[in-house]
Amino acid sequence: MRLLAENAGIGRMVELRMLSPRSDDAALQALERESRTLGAAPHPNVQSILDSGSEEGRPYIVLEALDGPTLTEFLAQHGPLEVERAA
Repeated sequence: MRLLAENAGIGRMVELRMLSPRSDDAALQALERESRTLGAAPHPNVQSILDSGSEEGRPYIVLEALDGPTLTEFLAQHGPLEVERAA
């Protein structure tokens, strides 16, 4: 699940990705891998991870909120990227 929320502590919008209580081990491993990858790759073109944890048994990560569509949404609307643009 992907949600936008306001973090009152820092006064800005954030993106929250939280697993469903019915998520399997593969989903948990994917979320953990995403968390480690984003934490190890600070770059202006990569979404920053702000926090991670678990609440009531539901693992989550908190990311900087980005304006605009997800890559999946963009590709659905515009089709595949040309090689030059993808690079």
